[in-house]
Amino acid sequence: MKSKEINVDVDMSGYEIDNREERLQAGKYMVKLINAVLHGRQPEEIPSGLSMESVYEAAKRHGMDCIVYEGARKTNTLKKNTHLAAKWEKRNQMCAVQGIVQQNESKKICEELPKHGVRVLPMKGCIMKRFYAKQEYRHMTDVDILIDRRNMKKARKIMENLGYQFTGSESEDTVDDYIKKPWMIVEMHTYMLPFQYKNHEKYIDIWDRCTQENGIWHMNWNDFYVFMIEHFAKHFALSGSGIRFVLDIYVFLEKKGKELDQDYIKKELKEMGLENFRIKMEKIAYDWFGVESRI
Repeated sequence: MKSKEINVDVDMSGYEIDNREERLQAGKYMVKLINAVLHGRQPEEIPSGLSMESVYEAAKRHGMDCIVYEGARKTNTLKKNTHLAAKWEKRNQMCAVQGIVQQNESKKICEELPKHGVRVLPMKGCIMKRFYAKQEYRHMTDVDILIDRRNMKKARKIMENLGYQFTGSESEDTVDDYIKKPWMIVEMHTYMLPFQYKNHEKYIDIWDRCTQENGIWHMNWNDFYVFMIEHFAKHFALSGSGIRFVLDIYVFLEKKGKELDQDYIKKELKEMGLENFRIKMEKIAYDWFGVESRI
């Protein structure tokens, strides 16, 4: 079995396509469509034997609905499949609206909490969205925000005043979950990594390494990237990780790579046991999404 096939066929629990080979082909074609979108090229037509319905299901599973649709809609195959094209366009519009709502709500939360003495650090997806050509290309399942542990009760009251419902805690009570229908799920973290993870202590002093502007804290890009790799590796080891994790690496490095302190990143990831993982995933990211795609 080829390593690239393993890397495409990830995060498949509950997947709608039963045939493994079909899953692999759908994943590979998604990568080709995304590559075409990133570089402004006309996408290849779908390979013989693969249905566009399978690609649609794969895009949903990987949370890549909008960016894959941007490529697929330019193919003759989807243009001819008017039923699927209409369904996908409707979903694309819904995901775009959802993204706008998530960004607006995130902004509102991050402005409101500091007014009450709660410092906030936006994490992961709500930062990565800024680096994509269109914000809807980067789907977010939830919004992740870091706060101080002592402010959990205060944050809960503020979130409820903003119309959110507290739905419980997880990860040894280090994460509080909130929802606001129809699209908002917010995870309020008190640690970058919960106690049970081996690199938990690496982020204990994260606030000291951040900058602050109007009550909102921001990680430097070196630490942001180190945490991106850490978070990717955690999902990869525990439950599998989809194509979006690899795409994030490519998009981030294309935007911020020249600003990174490579010696610092190498040192940190080596201490965390993740340097080899980083090297392999960066290679895959550029093999898949670089100008000269090798998938």
